[in-house]
Amino acid sequence: MKKIKLLIIIIGTMSLSINSFALFGGGDGSDYWQMKTFFESVSINAQTLKSLNAQLKEIERQIELAKKLPDNVMNNHISQYQDTIKTLVSITNSTKSVLKDAKKAEVWFEDVYEMANNRNYKNLLDKFTNSLNSLSYDSMKTSGMANASVKSTTKNAETLMNMTKNSTNIPQLLEVLSGWSSNLSTQINTITEVLSSDSRIKALENAEKAQARIENAKNNEYTKNSLKKYIKTIESQIKK
Repeated sequence: MKKIKLLIIIIGTMSLSINSFALFGGGDGSDYWQMKTFFESVSINAQTLKSLNAQLKEIERQIELAKKLPDNVMNNHISQYQDTIKTLVSITNSTKSVLKDAKKAEVWFEDVYEMANNRNYKNLLDKFTNSLNSLSYDSMKTSGMANASVKSTTKNAETLMNMTKNSTNIPQLLEVLSGWSSNLSTQINTITEVLSSDSRIKALENAEKAQARIENAKNNEYTKNSLKKYIKTIESQIKK
């Protein structure tokens, strides 16, 4: 549990560095190098988040063991179930925070490069965020708690906490936690791949090249027009 909290704190700290980087415009380099650093920071956050998967797998293992216990023994581990709920909320929120930073990077990318062409990627990030918001809801619905669930991680966590306090329907609670943990683990794996710095830096390189072509074309057009104007001036002077 301490390891989980430490990793979440690390992710939060890195998120603050990303926000500061965007706010103050990064280092002294060009837009390209600032964007490259931003994308790499997001990717590192995602990789750090992925390391929490081992903890999620351990949660799933412990839940499976708890399911096999007699009811009276199962109810003796309430504090562990409460810790599990808190951990799932923290990891879910940390994952959303990483996606939020990734979205900020894409908005900045789009502002700097008119050829960013990242609309589909931004939509994918939004889709992941919406999916994370629905994880607890979907798990509760699948476990027969549709009437008690809403699309709010915080409120669903409160409902599950009340179940532990009242020691009611603990087997059903374990089903919810198992589904939530498993689906969250799957989401983290997918999100980490999508946030790979390699893919975003490749997109950045393509945008940089496209931007350079546009600037060169503009410069060539300006030079051509300036030359035409100069020739006309010379011709008019000769006619005089």
